Amino acid sequence: MIKRFYLFFLVLSFGVFANAQEFKSIIHSYVNNQIDIKKSSLKEFTIDNVDFAESMQANVVKIEQTYNGLPIHNAVATALIKDDKVINFTSNFEVDYN
Repeated sequence: MIKRFYLFFLVLSFGVFANAQEFKSIIHSYVNNQIDIKKSSLKEFTIDNVDFAESMQANVVKIEQTYNGLPIHNAVATALIKDDKVINFTSNFEVDYN
């Protein structure tokens, strides 16, 4: 019984991880092509949360901008992803630094 639970948990975890990696790739492509970020070091981010919105039949992905692996204070964004495309993207990302 316990082995089955661990196996189920492992399969479920892998599915969530795979989706997060797919979303990161989709969002990274969007940020590179649509957001005018001056410094390439500011184009990095981590995924904080992924929720499926039943009403929109889309995924709401919350992300946090990072610099050298460290989170930037209040530099967050929300992406709405449907059919492997970013439908809406709102952020207060930093685009440049001196």
